[in-house]
Amino acid sequence: HTRYWRDWSSDVCSSDLLKLGASGVLLGTPVIHLEAGGIFDVSSVATPFTLGAQTLRGKGAVLGDVTTSAGSVIAAGLAGQYGQLSLSNNLTLGGGDTISFDLGPSGSDTLNVTGSVTLNGSTAIAINLPEGTVTNGTYRLINYNTGTTIQGGGSFVLVPPDIRQTFTLDMSIAGQVDLVVSGSSAPFSL
Repeated sequence: HTRYWRDWSSDVCSSDLLKLGASGVLLGTPVIHLEAGGIFDVSSVATPFTLGAQTLRGKGAVLGDVTTSAGSVIAAGLAGQYGQLSLSNNLTLGGGDTISFDLGPSGSDTLNVTGSVTLNGSTAIAINLPEGTVTNGTYRLINYNTGTTIQGGGSFVLVPPDIRQTFTLDMSIAGQVDLVVSGSSAPFSL
């Protein structure tokens, strides 16, 4: 099914195809929720689709360029359900925005960007542990075009969970942003 919207004022949930036309917007839509197999097609929007103070989340795919602004949240997967969110073109992070990932012993979220990633400010990377723990190791958070490096003059700001382990971002390999988890997960003893 293809659904065309020009304006929508509540949460949008799809396991189908949602397509915006050239003048399409989703003003006032707090959450754009993509189930597995759901596609949000913004490739016809005249300028890159801009996510306002909204959340784009899920396990589906977005077709077309996406730009974020202050207050935007991109959440790969769904709360407590690990998954991958895929963007078919370029992602421009405007600053004051957040990308949220769930990690745990049984899985992790990943954001896949076929094109480039541009940072134009400080973007928070928030790490959530729905299972309460995570094993030491390296976790892929973001995949992007291996022929590019992160563009722009901005930066990622890691917002780790409040536990004893150490969380560090690793962007040393083109085409990926990894999270390295190390240290003891044992509780502090008094």
